[in-house]
Parts: sequence; structure tokens; C-alpha cells
Amino acid sequence: MKSKKIFLSYSWKNMKEANEIDNFLMCKDYVLTRDIRDKGKSIKQFMQSVGSHDYVLMIISNQYLKSPNCMYEVTELINTHQFSQRIIPVILRNAESIFNLKKRKQYYNYWGRQLSNVKILHGDLDNEDSLQELKKLSDIVSRLDIFFTNLLELKLLKFDAVVKDDYRPIEKFILPNARKSVNRFYDYKSIILEYYNCLEIANIKFPYIPLITAGDKANHEYIKDQIKVSLNDFQYKIPEDLMNNFYSKTSNY
Repeated sequence: MKSKKIFLSYSWKNMKEANEIDNFLMCKDYVLTRDIRDKGKSIKQFMQSVGSHDYVLMIISNQYLKSPNCMYEVTELINTHQFSQRIIPVILRNAESIFNLKKRKQYYNYWGRQLSNVKILHGDLDNEDSLQELKKLSDIVSRLDIFFTNLLELKLLKFDAVVKDDYRPIEKFILPNARKSVNRFYDYKSIILEYYNCLEIANIKFPYIPLITAGDKANHEYIKDQIKVSLNDFQYKIPEDLMNNFYSKTSNY
């Protein structure tokens, strides 16, 4: 199956969260476009590439909603084909106020003030530089209502919940009909950790288990079965409650 191409839209002030999502997507072999890997492009050129992507993953934060560059991206995305089907919205805790109209008002007020300031500046400078800035902010303000309306109609993924669930909600959005086994890279981690934990509690010397890498995906079932065979070999040394706990935690992998 052809890898999905994903465009990552985020504020540089949320670099930590962007890196975490980036690492997950790269491990899953998705093709990810991100500004730090395309430094030679202007914002306009960068945005023109969005149409060639299957999805746009937006990391929505308070910083994102107050960033001219991020909101410029948003106003451009609103006009793209199948906006609602192509956007993967991940929201950080500091932006959850957008769910409440009264609290959402702060962003309308913020951009209104920014536009007023640029109008005054353009009146003083009256040059191409200030004119382009005026056009950019005018577009943001005029489309802010449409942006919030369209965004709030989508299912927003809360970042904390996404991390807690090993980023599965993002992949479920991309591959809604995929079986649980699609998330094999994180299943490996969980199985190995539970396995070692079980043996450590029982004071058993660890048998050799292959290192898990993104390239080992095809061996998922084999590795899982080998671990369970090994556990069966040691079960006379492992208390029954530990064995049951292990099988309970790994039964869905």
C-alpha cells in the first residue's frame, strides 16, 4: 500500500509536541512534510505543496492560534478541496478554550487588534511590505469565523489523550478500517516491557529477545509467539497471578 503523505502544521513554540508526532509518523513509514526539513521554501511555496498531500495534521495551541504564519496556513487550507476529510486536528490543553464561544472571543479580539495596528503602520509606511502584511492579516480576520466553524465540526484529538494511547487515534484517523495490529511498533514495546517485568518480578534471568526496530514490523506475530512460548517454559517458576496478569495485558496485541 502506498504511504500516505502528511503535511505537519504547527507553531515553533510547540516544537516538543511536533517532534513527538513527527517521530511516531516517521516510525510508521509515512511521508511527512515539515518546515524544518524544507527550509529553502518560502511560506507561499510551502503552502502550495499542501495540495499534493493526503492529510494535514494541525497541532492547535494558543500559540498556533496567535501566529500569523500558522493562521495564514489555516486560511489557505480552508479553500482546499475536502477540508474536513483531509484535516487531522490535534489540540493542546492551552487551546481547549475554543470549545466555549465566550472564551473563543479572545481570538477574534486579538486578531482585530493586530489588524488595527497594521493599518496604522501601513498608513505611516505606505509601502509594499506593510501592504502585504495588511493583506495577510485582513485574510486571517475575514476567515477566522469560517475557520472556527469548520474546525469545531471536526473530531478534535486531544494531545494528552493521543499520547496516552500511543498515538493510535492519529493512525485510526488515517486508516479508519485498519485492524489493531496495524499499530505493531507500539505493540512490540508493550509486549517486551510486560514480558521483562513479569520475569524480573519472578527473579528469572532474561532470555534473549531480539531488539525491536521499525524494520522488525513483519516479525510481530513471530516475536509475540516466541515470548509466550518462553513464558510457558518458565511458568513453573512464575506465580500464576503474574502469568495471568501478563496474558491479560497482552491479549489484545
